[in-house]
Amino acid sequence: MTTESATFDVALFGEAMLLLVADRPGPIEHATAFHKRTAGAETNVAIGLARLGLKVGWASRLGQDSMGRALLGTLRDEGIDCSHVVCDPAQRTGFQFKGRVTDGSDPPVEYHRKGSAASRMGPADIDEAWLRSARHLHATGVFAAISDTSLQAALKTMEVMRAAGRTVSFDPNLRPTLWASREAMRHWINELAARADWVLPGIEEGLFLTGASTPEGVARFYRQRGAKLVVVKLGAEGAYYDSDEAGTGRVAGFPVAEVVDTVGAGDGFAAGLVSALLEGRTVAEAVRRGAWIGARAVQVLGDTEGLPTRAQLEASGIEGPGAARTDSSPVSQGAAKADLGGPRKNVLVFRELPADQLARLQAAHEVTVANPRIAAQRAAFEAALPLAHGLIGSSFPVPPALLDRAPRLEVISSVSVGVDNYPLAALAARGILLCHTPGVLDETVADTVFALLMATSRRVVELSNLVREGRWTANIGEDLFGFDVHGKTLGLLGFGRIGQAIARRAALGFGMPVLYHARRPVDLVAQAPELLGRAVHTPLEGLLARADIVVAMLPLSDSTRGLIDACVFGAMKPGAIFINGGRGATVREDALLAALDHGTLRAAGLDVFATEPLPLDSPLRTHPRVTPLPHAGSATHETRHAMARLATTSLLQALAGERPATVYDPARA
Repeated sequence: MTTESATFDVALFGEAMLLLVADRPGPIEHATAFHKRTAGAETNVAIGLARLGLKVGWASRLGQDSMGRALLGTLRDEGIDCSHVVCDPAQRTGFQFKGRVTDGSDPPVEYHRKGSAASRMGPADIDEAWLRSARHLHATGVFAAISDTSLQAALKTMEVMRAAGRTVSFDPNLRPTLWASREAMRHWINELAARADWVLPGIEEGLFLTGASTPEGVARFYRQRGAKLVVVKLGAEGAYYDSDEAGTGRVAGFPVAEVVDTVGAGDGFAAGLVSALLEGRTVAEAVRRGAWIGARAVQVLGDTEGLPTRAQLEASGIEGPGAARTDSSPVSQGAAKADLGGPRKNVLVFRELPADQLARLQAAHEVTVANPRIAAQRAAFEAALPLAHGLIGSSFPVPPALLDRAPRLEVISSVSVGVDNYPLAALAARGILLCHTPGVLDETVADTVFALLMATSRRVVELSNLVREGRWTANIGEDLFGFDVHGKTLGLLGFGRIGQAIARRAALGFGMPVLYHARRPVDLVAQAPELLGRAVHTPLEGLLARADIVVAMLPLSDSTRGLIDACVFGAMKPGAIFINGGRGATVREDALLAALDHGTLRAAGLDVFATEPLPLDSPLRTHPRVTPLPHAGSATHETRHAMARLATTSLLQALAGERPATVYDPARA
């Protein structure tokens, strides 16, 4: 094994193509003009890494033509070392057309790359000394697919770097039309993956390549073949990882206001992940950075336009301090702190924020902290309101009359997912943005709801109090027995991100058949493939009649207020258990009490109530068959801080004239 020192961070080999993007949605042939861009899986990643301050080298062949010159100029302008790019006068540069869509689907793409200069690359084109001078090699399945010689070149690059003790990452990036057959594609992609340290399949790619049916199964397949880290990309749902260093885990996806162009999102993810790992960040932090960049990428037109600079990354607030780079890293040091820029505006914080997030606001704007729910601070809140450009906080109703007293208001950033405290029509009429914090709390709330489900079914609180109060003097009798959870049928009312997270715990952890009722069936292949065959969209009547445990995860709206009433409770399976982790006002609490008292329901677990805090005289507080919690679904140190960080970032973006990805969209609620 060589001990040569590295002089740059990442080496990449692959094909760059000129990208021509249609000027309007519809078939490509109907476009009247095209926008010129850069494309290519490897060059997309190279540009993403270079913008984040890494030293990047790219090796390839281009035609000595106008397209080749344009691409070479663009890559050099990004600060990429192109010293090992050959401009071949006898060959041409590949190019592609890309259409536009408006529904968030993948746009149509038409390639013109057969016989291109890059496809002539072979093992003889690999400068081993130059390659070994990189700390890391990033490879994709695209370069390997464009010709037989490029496949051999790809294998050689990975073998050289493994022999040199360098790390190798590999993104399968399946392109079926470039391979002789799907079987050949599966064979060679898995051969390449077996030579990589970090393997980054998308969930659909992984299902095809491994035959597994879950992210866990895909990761296990590659881990058993030697990968030290496998990250399975789950689209909008984030990613699942399995590694030597960090074990297994999931990172939630980032909310996206509008999907403009999905092409390039995976390359952005790879740039974020690889850059963070090379800086010495944890696996979870690296996956999070990748997910954030992937979410940015889909919101703009073009493959690289959404890739952030180092300053934009730092300004985003998605990463805390620390996670220092390794001492030997050639990564450029001293990246500038975020320049928040723009005029200082007035921000009113109406519920306390963590100190580090308050400091971010104070660095950019004039900040008043006043909680109107505290009598001593109410006057300060009212005094600050007329000057406020931005509000940030939670758990306080904002009626239209309050907006009348805030004529300068531009944005409200709510440290919550639910938006029932805000007058949506009045905000829209005034042009005031409303941001919220979807995504960051999904798994935490699912943990709480499932804990409440378990505690209610097994009477955990009641039995704990038996011990605490000194009433446990003999073996408990049948009158204190609980009821099994495993194998029971779970019915979910609402099947958004949190509902799906609960379903995963139930189906995969406890062997529970899952029924769900939502306005429309969920595309499980795209959103939750691990629940295929395990969660079934069911009419409300059928769900209520069959479910042993009914969990409500409904948002509050005009159509859901009081929806769960006496008729719903009466239609439930006799002896069912009811759990509410959504919004309290979706339930008629008088009907719930009647169902409990009449024996229709066995028990109820409630984290939310129509009035909060729960009044002292509420029968729900002391009912023997109710397990109540104080709206604690997201109440962990980690998640509440993540919510505050996201809300702070959204407020800063909005006050800087940007449109945050977290703007509430009623159509997606």
